[in-house]
Amino acid sequence: MVKVKRRYSSPRREQQAQETWRAILDAALELFTRNGFAETSVRQVAERAQVSEQTVYNGFTDKIGLLHAAGLEYADLSAGREEAAFLEALRAEPDPLKRIRMVARGSREVWESGAIGLEMLVVNREIRDPRMEELERISRQHKLDGTRETCAILFPDEFRRPDLSLDDIVVFATAVDAGSVVKTVLELGWTMDQWEEWLVQLLMLFLDPAKVSTSDR
Repeated sequence: MVKVKRRYSSPRREQQAQETWRAILDAALELFTRNGFAETSVRQVAERAQVSEQTVYNGFTDKIGLLHAAGLEYADLSAGREEAAFLEALRAEPDPLKRIRMVARGSREVWESGAIGLEMLVVNREIRDPRMEELERISRQHKLDGTRETCAILFPDEFRRPDLSLDDIVVFATAVDAGSVVKTVLELGWTMDQWEEWLVQLLMLFLDPAKVSTSDR
């Protein structure tokens, strides 16, 4: 009788593997967004995560695979509990102007977390690889879906300008609240305080002034 070798599964071992995977992706996100793709090596990621280079290669194949996984992880995180909690708080705020300020501040915090560098790596198409094309599609769809959900809360029928549809606003907001825009205004000398206030003023233009007072609040 031939004995079938049973697969050994240890919860502790699986937890350690998850912790290692998490540490590698955290290190990759930090280094890619801070230093860029070309300037970041697998060795640097391994050292930052306190693992061997071979461990990184075993989990992600190569540096593009690492960037692909890091980008997908970032999209998953930004669509997770924190975003759900933020949208819940946004719905609970009755004042449409305060809602807009909440969104502008939230967007600022995302860009300040390093998202600009990651978005530039994905959308600039400097890396020719099918995995990056997939990541770009997923990232764009995630951004569009998130913007649509946010705009639906900010600009319901009772507050939205009657000459604009929700789709009109989503298109504009997606284009304006982009890493390339934030990067450009910062390079031209603006501060994040200025950018945040500029975003607030732009979003206020979509409110119906007959129903919402946009005077200095």
